[in-house]
Formats: sequence, C-alpha cells, structure tokens
Amino acid sequence: MADFFKKLRKEMDEGVTIASVKSKNLIETTKIRNRISTLQGQKESRLNELGVQYYRGWSMEEIQTEDVQNRLQTICENIKAIDQEIQLKEDEIEKIHKEEQDLMNRKKPQTCKCGKNINPEALFCNHCGAKVEEVLKQNETREESSSASMKCSCGKMINEGTKFCGGCGNNVEHFFNSSDQKED
Repeated sequence: MADFFKKLRKEMDEGVTIASVKSKNLIETTKIRNRISTLQGQKESRLNELGVQYYRGWSMEEIQTEDVQNRLQTICENIKAIDQEIQLKEDEIEKIHKEEQDLMNRKKPQTCKCGKNINPEALFCNHCGAKVEEVLKQNETREESSSASMKCSCGKMINEGTKFCGGCGNNVEHFFNSSDQKED
C-alpha cells in the first residue's frame, strides 16, 4: 500500500512539474510574441518612412544626392536590424517549444522492443533483458525520423499535424495532406 502512495505522489509531482513548465513557457512565449508584434510595428513604420523619404527625393529630383542616399541607407539598416531581432525572437520561441517537447517525451512511457513498458532508470528490461539505454536511443531515433516537418512560405518550420503557421498564420494542413491524396 505504501508503494501505491509513493507511486501516486511521484506521478502527481511529475504532473505538477509539467503543468508549471507549460504555464511558464506560455507566459514566456506570450512576452516574446508581444515583443515581435512591437518590432513588426516598428518595421512597418520604418518601411513607410523609407517610402516617404524615397518619394520626396524622387519628386525633388534629389534622389541621387548623398544626403538622401544616406537617409535611405540608415532606414534600410534599421529595418534589417529589426528583421534580425524578430528572427532571434522567433528562434527563442522555437527553442522553448523544443525544450517543452523534450520534457514531454521524457515523461511519456517508453516501450521496449519486446513491447513492454520499461523503467528508464533500470539498466535492463525486466521482460526480455534488452539494455534500456540502447532501447531509449532506438526509440529517440525512430521518433526523430517519423516526425515530418516542412518549411512554410514565410520560412518558419512546420511540424506534421500543425494546422496554421506560427510565423504568418497561413493554413498549412495541405502541406502534409497532399501526399495522402490520390491523383485523378
């Protein structure tokens, strides 16, 4: 009976850990997405400014002057810096999601090649004697090769089962369904 309560407590602790990690990640990704939104607003503003400066230079036939060229170059460099920061923020979100997925994968039960669940802390399977370390590596390799991913037109990586791109919001279900559909 004591073992039952120990096991129950351990499972509850793991559940609480997963829930706290997920909530922390949700808060963190929300902060990062808000920063990305702010950066996109700044980029839009700078693009508008670029257009206005270019038009002014063109309409006054001063587009080739050094002053106008310097202003345009400064604006373009600023836009490039904003794009780089946006990419860094998107990479941060990707890293957070990957770490969360890794945590979830570690928490789900692993199956030995004999089909029985194995204890990851054990050295050998209780049912067939296979080395647990080797089985875990094989399972990890199998999971990596089975998870398909593609790149959206915006450049963001999309995993199979995703309905909408996290980068641009486009519907991406057709990326993975198209190979399943029969041609007429």
